[in-house]
Amino acid sequence: LCGRRPARTPAKLVPGGRIVQARSPVRLDLAGGWTDTPPYTLREGGAVLNLAVDLDGQPPIQVACRPLAEPVIRIHSVDAGLTETIESFAGLEDCSSLDSVFSLPKAALRLTGLEPESHGRTTLPERLRSIGCGLEISLRCAVPQGSGLGTSSILAGTLLAALHRFFGATPDRERLFLEVLQME
Repeated sequence: LCGRRPARTPAKLVPGGRIVQARSPVRLDLAGGWTDTPPYTLREGGAVLNLAVDLDGQPPIQVACRPLAEPVIRIHSVDAGLTETIESFAGLEDCSSLDSVFSLPKAALRLTGLEPESHGRTTLPERLRSIGCGLEISLRCAVPQGSGLGTSSILAGTLLAALHRFFGATPDRERLFLEVLQME
């Protein structure tokens, strides 16, 4: 992930103050879990039987992106009660760290074009000013970690969908699928 250059440069296209939301159900694997994921599927093929499940009548994985006046990225986990403010590209570098609570959002931000390599000597605040705003990402995952309900991959896809929309992109399903695999 960290060496991959994004296909496009993000540009904020949402009207000022508008919040972009994405919500997803969790995945319940009935049979064949992970047999549809490379490298296994490339060698053996794969078939799975899954159900999409809402909890308490609503999708349990929720992401909201809203513009900020200040040129920073703020990531907030509603269920964990944690917030991190990123003021430089260096703050996105630990996207592969298992110690970082916000590895997935940081990886998603890099995949959508916010990484230093794609902007030369531009700083993160300069890049955000050129987009027209900072960014707040709020995450809600109403399922326990390690539940086996596909939470990390569903969160990755939901994050990417929200960020792509926030930055004015409409990736096809195959690109979104490949980006989720790269994040995982």
